[in-house]
Amino acid sequence: MTFLSPLISKHKGVVVGVCVSLALGTSLIGAHRGAMRLWELQEQQDVLEQRIVRLQHGNDELSRHLDRMRSDPLYLERVVRQRLGWIRPGEIVYRIDKFTS
Repeated sequence: MTFLSPLISKHKGVVVGVCVSLALGTSLIGAHRGAMRLWELQEQQDVLEQRIVRLQHGNDELSRHLDRMRSDPLYLERVVRQRLGWIRPGEIVYRIDKFTS
């Protein structure tokens, strides 16, 4: 330890303590930032998992609708009539306009 100045040699315990304190402080700041980032990512994952569940329900509903349109001619006719306004020959359609005040 001859290369250390006499002042540092005399207070090397203090110098080591300061260095260790700085290292611990720096790692605590980094750990806090990491913990915050982990918490943010977990919240984001929860939101995405809820979205996945909603989308799966929507896909299931659309699959049932498609299956029914393929297998049930009356359902298909009703959907086409509602969406496209189709009528059969000889039918009369009455449309009532809603007035807003």
